[in-house]
Amino acid sequence: MPGFLEHQVDRRKFMVRAAQGGLGLAFSGSMASLIAACGSATNSTTSAEDALTRGRKTGFLNLAFINQPPPDSYIDPTTGLLTGADPVILSAILKKIGIPHTTDILTDFDSVIPGLLDGRWDISAFNFYITPTRCTQVAFTNPLVQYKEGAAVRAGNPLDIHSYASIAALPNVSVGIVAGAAEIGYAQSAGIKNPQLFPDTPTVWQALKTGRIDVYLDAEHALLGAQKAYGSQGIELASPFTGPIVNGQPVVSYSGWALRYSDVALLNAINTTQAQMIESGEIQQLDKPYDILEEGLPPGNITARTLCPAAPWPKSYQVVTRP
Repeated sequence: MPGFLEHQVDRRKFMVRAAQGGLGLAFSGSMASLIAACGSATNSTTSAEDALTRGRKTGFLNLAFINQPPPDSYIDPTTGLLTGADPVILSAILKKIGIPHTTDILTDFDSVIPGLLDGRWDISAFNFYITPTRCTQVAFTNPLVQYKEGAAVRAGNPLDIHSYASIAALPNVSVGIVAGAAEIGYAQSAGIKNPQLFPDTPTVWQALKTGRIDVYLDAEHALLGAQKAYGSQGIELASPFTGPIVNGQPVVSYSGWALRYSDVALLNAINTTQAQMIESGEIQQLDKPYDILEEGLPPGNITARTLCPAAPWPKSYQVVTRP
């Protein structure tokens, strides 16, 4: 899964609008946080202190966000503020663990993991797929959301696309995927050759509208959001549709927030608080305006560690499950 870049918004204009409209303060409420977002976004946020200790001391952490269609994480066009289910829920979790504010830093999807490793931000403001490959680089919180895979095609589905296998069987099909998305690996495993990579969802959606590609692969949930956000004229979701098959079963993908392994204390705190808020029903209430949990919460025994058992989990990592 995959920024407000389109491909890309001038960052100076973005920051001016942030100062005028409070974008950097969407969850922060302090000018110091906005200055940190504008002036220090490319500087390392890492220090001798882990992110949890630093966040509690300073009152904020740096979050990376990208341009996604509602309801996941997006800029409200009427307020200019970052909103959506992912940042709203994450903000509530962080407040409970003693970090009341965030600075929200614009990037593109393919830069999220490198930016974490470089210390430009502390955590992603949005959930994305937990995969073993990604887990070799960054840690993930326990999954909050589970997804089925889908495909957007031109109206009438002229190529009769109903599965990854049917796409692979078409010799001249043109497939679009957002750069860095898990669907790249799914496509390769299914035998889909040479998918075109795009910087963000609006760009690949436009490519499908104009006929530059025949099909756009992403989570079904993300495709439905794009359909609402960017228009469905000339586009439909392939139905029925079977996603990639692994061990004889369609893949169900799980997504969580990404952060550094060195910030295991923050990871443990988020996992514990997220589980408590799910059990109390708080997260489900926060999700109601957005409905990202429409396919149900992941089973309580599915953790980032079960999804990435070979990852370099620190000894102090705590396995948190739900009933």
